[in-house]
Amino acid sequence: MSEVVTGFVVIASLVVTRAFMLPFVYWNMLRMRFASPEASAHHQQAWRSINAAVAPLLDKVPALQRPLGWARDWFTKPARQAQGLA
Repeated sequence: MSEVVTGFVVIASLVVTRAFMLPFVYWNMLRMRFASPEASAHHQQAWRSINAAVAPLLDKVPALQRPLGWARDWFTKPARQAQGLA
């Protein structure tokens, strides 16, 4: 869970540092960890926890569903490809 939370902190740090490559590199590392068999279960549990926490907000602001769907598809594509689903 801490790796995923750190990813959100890295995005928030863009306001102060303007280090645009750091979020890109970090989130690509998270994508690869999500797709790897060794870390996949840990990351899936972390994302389920985050999804449960933000679900009420998404119900109140349905306009966020589409961009979050795009982000979810980008993030899970390597895992689906590794499983032969994409």
